[in-house]
Amino acid sequence: MTADQLLRHMAEVTFIVIWAVILVRAIRQPRAATIHAAIFFGLAAAIALLDGAVAITGLERPALAMQATAAMLVTMPYLLLLLADDFAGVPRGALGGTGLILIVAVVSSFAVQTPFPAAYSLLTATYAVVILAYSTARFAMAAQAAAGASRRRMEAVATAGSLFTLIFVFDGLSAAIPGQHAAWASLSSVASFGYAVAYSVGFLPPRFFRQAWQAPQVQQFLISSTLVPRTSLLDLTTALESIIVPMLGAQQANIAIWDEQEQRLVSPQFVGIPLLTVIRESALASRAFSSQTSIFVEDAARSDPMN
Repeated sequence: MTADQLLRHMAEVTFIVIWAVILVRAIRQPRAATIHAAIFFGLAAAIALLDGAVAITGLERPALAMQATAAMLVTMPYLLLLLADDFAGVPRGALGGTGLILIVAVVSSFAVQTPFPAAYSLLTATYAVVILAYSTARFAMAAQAAAGASRRRMEAVATAGSLFTLIFVFDGLSAAIPGQHAAWASLSSVASFGYAVAYSVGFLPPRFFRQAWQAPQVQQFLISSTLVPRTSLLDLTTALESIIVPMLGAQQANIAIWDEQEQRLVSPQFVGIPLLTVIRESALASRAFSSQTSIFVEDAARSDPMN
């Protein structure tokens, strides 16, 4: 086994592991982001399994398998675009137009005879590179706007997207310059392993990575929390909220305090404002307070419309 083959097989195993973990997550927490990620890595795992079957059997890849692989490869950039929309937002027009192009690309992958002509390979590579470059840029922009662990994870995903883009560039160059196929294949193997590792860091960061990313923000929070003004409860909670936002990479934070006399949660920030004065009888806040555990909801307005 050559070094190129070893790197490619390691990347394939990595994708299968990522897909298995994210699939479980998508089943437990069926949100748009987890579903799109599960499909994205599911396609990568399917391609890896097809490649593994060919390597084990030593048989020539059937034409239908080649066409199916091509269809999955052209679908993956669009799924990454959907993930970019989930995390960073993408204009509706861009999603709709790319979706139409995807349909044409998938249909053509089964309509064009194998082996694929160089012109067709260059066309599909160009389509993939454009979408991947745009998605990667959206993740990079989101990383700049985020902080802490969220920023590092976005940066890892953007790095993975850049390496994924290079794979299609190398494949396009391989089709355009057939005599250098071995060199482009080697570069593609290195990029495959790199983007598999980067995606694993972005979507499934190890615990020590998360701790290292969060440590500076936690330390800053502990230092800053000792310096916040204590002239009033509102000054205290407002200052703490402003410190919490960058630590969590969130857009907004709100601290509610239990009022023993009123027997309800009160938000000092909204005192004097009708309906927003109290997070009273809130299913979300009350559940978090009663259980003393964190709670995540994708759509707060839908989960707690009264508040």
